[in-house]
Amino acid sequence: MPIGAHAVRAVTAAGTCAIISIAPAWSQSQPWELLYNQEIRYISWQGTRGWPPGLALLPGSGSQLYTPLTIQLTGLPAPDLKFEFIGRGGYVNARQSTTGATGSVSTFTDTVTAATLTYLGIPGIQPFVSFNANLPSGTSALLGTATFARMDPDLVDLATFGEGWNFGPTIGFNLPVTPMLIFSLGAGHTVRGAYQRENTLVPGTVNRLDPGDVATITASLGYRGGPLTAQISSMFVHEEVSSLDGTPFFQFGNRYLVSGTANFAWTATSTSTLTASWSYTEKNKLIAPPAILVPTLEAFNSNSNVYRVRFEHAFAFGSWTAGPIVSWMLRDKNAYVPVAFQFVPAKTRWSVGGSLRYSVSGNVLLYGSVEHIWVDEGLRPFAIPPAGPIPALSYTAWLAVFGGTVRF
Repeated sequence: MPIGAHAVRAVTAAGTCAIISIAPAWSQSQPWELLYNQEIRYISWQGTRGWPPGLALLPGSGSQLYTPLTIQLTGLPAPDLKFEFIGRGGYVNARQSTTGATGSVSTFTDTVTAATLTYLGIPGIQPFVSFNANLPSGTSALLGTATFARMDPDLVDLATFGEGWNFGPTIGFNLPVTPMLIFSLGAGHTVRGAYQRENTLVPGTVNRLDPGDVATITASLGYRGGPLTAQISSMFVHEEVSSLDGTPFFQFGNRYLVSGTANFAWTATSTSTLTASWSYTEKNKLIAPPAILVPTLEAFNSNSNVYRVRFEHAFAFGSWTAGPIVSWMLRDKNAYVPVAFQFVPAKTRWSVGGSLRYSVSGNVLLYGSVEHIWVDEGLRPFAIPPAGPIPALSYTAWLAVFGGTVRF
C-alpha cells in the first residue's frame, strides 16, 4: 500500500537498511500533512521440508505475523523549502514447526527513519539532501531454538529481525523536464554499525558482525499524463568488506536493481497497475585467513538474478474498490548470503488473490487482501551436509493483509 505520492523507498537488500528518496512529490506547494499507516500482515505456509531444507529433512510448516507502522510528515517550513520525514517500525512474531528445526521468536523490528529537505527556489532544478538512519530496536541474534524462526526470505516478509546502527546522508536533485515528466538522481553513503549474530558453528554463542559500509547511486524517471502514471527506477550498490569478530571475511559484489511501476486508468472506475523489478549481483569476494588475506573473486558467481512481476486491477463502485492480484517471482539459481547466514534456493513463486478497499472519508482508507502462494524449488543434486542431495520441493502459503491509512 503506497504511503504517499512521492517515492520514498525502503531498501533492505543484502543487509542495507535505509530509506532513500528517489523522487519528489509532483506538487511544489502543499500544506503540512501527517499520515499514519498501520498494517497487519499474516502468512502461513507448509511444505515438503522445513527451513532450511539442508537441515530440516521432513515436512514443515510456519507462520509470521508482522505489524509494520509508518508515520510520514510533509510540509513547507519556508516558501522555497520542502520538508519530508518518514519513520517505519513494527513488531513480528515468527514460528516454524518441523522435526529438528522448531522454534519461534517475538520481537520489535528495527526502526528506520529518513528526513529530506528539498529546495524549490531554483528554476528548473530542485536539489535535495536527506539523512537516513536505522535504529536497532529489533533482535539481531537468535539463540537456541529461536534461530529456526528465520525462514525463507522469498516466502515471508522478514527473514532477519535486526542489525546495528546505520547512518547515511543522500544528496541529489529533481529535474522537472516537463510538467508531466520528472527526473531524479541521488548518491548516498551509509555507515553500518556492528551487531551480534548467533554463531552457527557453536550453538548458544554469538559472533560480532561488522558489515561493510554501503555506497549507492539512484536514478528515477517519472511520468504523469492523462490516464497513465509511471515510474522507472534504478540503483547501483557498492559494499565494502564485512568483518566477523574483527577479521575481514567477505565482500558482496556490486549490486544492480531496476524496477518500474505503471498505473493506467481505463475508465473512471477501472484501473490496472503493473509492477516489475530485476536485481543482479556480481561475483563476491572471499577472504580466508591465513591463506587468503586480500579480497579474492570467487570462482563462480554464487549470487542469482531475481525477477518479480505483480499485476493488480481495481474496479471502483462508490466508496469501495476491489479487484484481482497476480504475482510471479523467479530466482534463477541458488544463492548463499553469508551476512544473513542463509542459503536461498533457486525457485519459482506464484500468487493469486484479490484486494478490497473502502474509503471511509477523504482522510481515512481501509484496505485488505488475500493471496494464495505456490513455490517450486528444483532438485539440488550436490551434497549439502547433513541432508546430502535435496530433491525438488514445493510449498504453499496463504498471505492476508489488513491495513488502514489516516491523513491529518
